[in-house]
Amino acid sequence: MRHEWGDNIQDVPVVRIKFSERERTGIGTFKPSDPKSQDVSELTGSVNLNLLTQIGVESDPRVYNFDGELNKANRGIMEFIEMLKADKRFLYELNTVAGEQMIKIGRFALIYTDVVVIAHTNEYEYNAYFSNKENEAMIDRMFVVKVPYNLQVSQEVRIYEKLIQQSQWSDETQDLSKVHIAPHSLRVAAMFAVLSRLKPPKKSGMSLMTKMKLYDGERQVGDWDQRHVKELREEYPDEGLNGVSPRFILNRLSAAMVRGDKRYITPIDVLRSIRDGLAEYTSNDEERKKLLTLLDDVRKEYDEQIKKEVQRFFVYSYEEAAHTLLENY
Repeated sequence: MRHEWGDNIQDVPVVRIKFSERERTGIGTFKPSDPKSQDVSELTGSVNLNLLTQIGVESDPRVYNFDGELNKANRGIMEFIEMLKADKRFLYELNTVAGEQMIKIGRFALIYTDVVVIAHTNEYEYNAYFSNKENEAMIDRMFVVKVPYNLQVSQEVRIYEKLIQQSQWSDETQDLSKVHIAPHSLRVAAMFAVLSRLKPPKKSGMSLMTKMKLYDGERQVGDWDQRHVKELREEYPDEGLNGVSPRFILNRLSAAMVRGDKRYITPIDVLRSIRDGLAEYTSNDEERKKLLTLLDDVRKEYDEQIKKEVQRFFVYSYEEAAHTLLENY
């Protein structure tokens, strides 16, 4: 800078680089597929055959395209979708990346890379992988962050609303954003999903439904209040790692809409569709029986809510009618 730019930092040209997954700048994405057709070059780059015919040496850096996901994600992040579903040879490439920040490419020396690899998987594959001692080298290089399902009914409803809005960009024949969804329809689905993720409370006299309401922010439920929520969460630190996923619920909402070519969905339609889908969801009779019991509990809670709402509307209507009668008397 002193000789070329006269020691003036303001004269130094700057190129601004923005991270972009679309432009493959600073963000890489890898998704495993058929191991027979997928090659490691998707991670580390490949030889340019046109330049190879001119130069004739594969070890010449000029013939190599450093356009793999790990190369493009340098100084940024790379998302490894469903990491543990990938073939082992793809995971071997991550050993040096996670340990020494190096990429090993055939016929080349180790290449430095500054990248954070973010991978995700489900709990079943995670437990199977960690129980295999052959994977110790990779396990030592992992920093595991467990991400449980949402455990609040009100937030679960918001998730469904977001997914429904996004559905208009997919299959138009199942565009849920154009369907009239009756009140409580999404809430009964959310209640069932959250209940399937909760573990029975250890406190005597507390039901799973009570626990769900406290988690959702209700101040007082019977003899219990928000002061007990912290204790409930401490009972099961891994709570929420199992249960029904939002994808299952959205599929059942779509199935309820397709049934009879209706353009509306009611809470009863949702509960019936979920019940029908449980046979495909799990082959474990004990688990299915448990989910059916939770579904019955949701139906009872829905009936109670509707009863209270109807009674409340009757009271309001009675007050208005009595006031009108008094004025006309």
